Amino acid sequence: MICLTKTVGILLVISSCVIAAYAGHIYGTVVEANTPVANMKVEIVTPSNAYSTTTAGDGSYRLFVPENGKCTFKAHYKGQTPAVEIYSYDDPVGYKFEIVVANGTYQLVKR
Repeated sequence: MICLTKTVGILLVISSCVIAAYAGHIYGTVVEANTPVANMKVEIVTPSNAYSTTTAGDGSYRLFVPENGKCTFKAHYKGQTPAVEIYSYDDPVGYKFEIVVANGTYQLVKR
């Protein structure tokens, strides 16, 4: 019985660590004309902090944002910084963006 209790306790600790490892993750892709945008700085700005990374070769990004709520996603692209409002949650959330041009200005459009 003691062995079973220890096993259940260990499993609970492991499962809570796995859940915590995914909390606050924001991930996705950025494309332009259906082509992945590689090696681009992306930034997520919360009311109290900013978190940044660089997109991978396939246009993907992944950031950990511990704050929940409204954020701003920024893409640093060809001398411009288009931005769009997103949200961070306790659970992982994915956002796919397309960079489009309107009147010479780059914009981010959620796909």
